[in-house]
Amino acid sequence: MGLCPTGSNDIVVDDVFVPEHRVLRERDMFNLDCPGHALNSEALYAIPFAQLFNRTVSTTSIGSLRRALNVFVETTRKKRTTYTGLSVASDPTIQKAVADVKLILSDLELRLAADLAELEARAVSGDWPIERRAELGHSTTAMVSRCVEAIDKLMLFSGGKAIYSGNVVQRAFLDIHCARAHVANNPYPYARNVGGLAFGFDNDCMDL
Repeated sequence: MGLCPTGSNDIVVDDVFVPEHRVLRERDMFNLDCPGHALNSEALYAIPFAQLFNRTVSTTSIGSLRRALNVFVETTRKKRTTYTGLSVASDPTIQKAVADVKLILSDLELRLAADLAELEARAVSGDWPIERRAELGHSTTAMVSRCVEAIDKLMLFSGGKAIYSGNVVQRAFLDIHCARAHVANNPYPYARNVGGLAFGFDNDCMDL
């Protein structure tokens, strides 16, 4: 029902054999100990795989939400209520919803920029403390839940036309909710791991 902005597709491969030199193990990626690390010395390749890959399935929701907000504001500006003819945009509840979504977008975009800058700096220094990797992983996956919260606000005030196929806000609503269904966008195990590390428990997540 969604996934248009995530680039997700099913691929079926029948009757094939994967040779050993084509295999990448998750633990090796977690430990930054893959064959490619020895061959590629640039800092980009020193960033843990999950810290980059997980962002490819989370940051698309930010762009989808941004477009939905722009379209919502533009279409709502022209709307009139059915019975009174008053401007829909003059409703303070809708105005607050727009303000809330703008704040969420600002928070997420600032956090993303800060996280990417930190990843770049750590790739150069080689400093990857597990506690910080866990926090960065949680930062990534929690983004989509914030986008769900925001797109739900816009959908709520988009009116009857939003239930028809082709509506931009509905498209974003479906795509963001589908993106949230991705295992890497489930914030609960990442949050629990961060909390566990704070209390002195061992890290139990390789997807960092």
